[in-house]
Amino acid sequence: MANLESEVFHEIQELISDFSGVKKSKITISSKLEHDLRIYGDDAIDLILAYSKKFSVNIDNLNPRDHFSPEGDTVLPWIISLFSPSKKVIIDDLTVLDLVNGVKAGTLDKTVINSK
Repeated sequence: MANLESEVFHEIQELISDFSGVKKSKITISSKLEHDLRIYGDDAIDLILAYSKKFSVNIDNLNPRDHFSPEGDTVLPWIISLFSPSKKVIIDDLTVLDLVNGVKAGTLDKTVINSK
């Protein structure tokens, strides 16, 4: 990891830790915000807004529904999905690396996220 990228990673790591209570040692460059760090719903939105403000990253083209599950009961919808033939929603979980790349690009959108 380049020096500037490493510095950005550590700043993002600190932001996530302060915001979510997850220990910095548990936050790696490949950590998925929802799956690994359990950040979702309104908390995820608030984190992304704080990230955007702190690093001056444009998030106008970021659709949170593509990347985060809503808050609330997750057990009941899972049980219902077992008996329902409805289409399963797949979340494209953001990683810490996506956030680092967003800082480098000045924007966080599908182009940056899909450049993994």
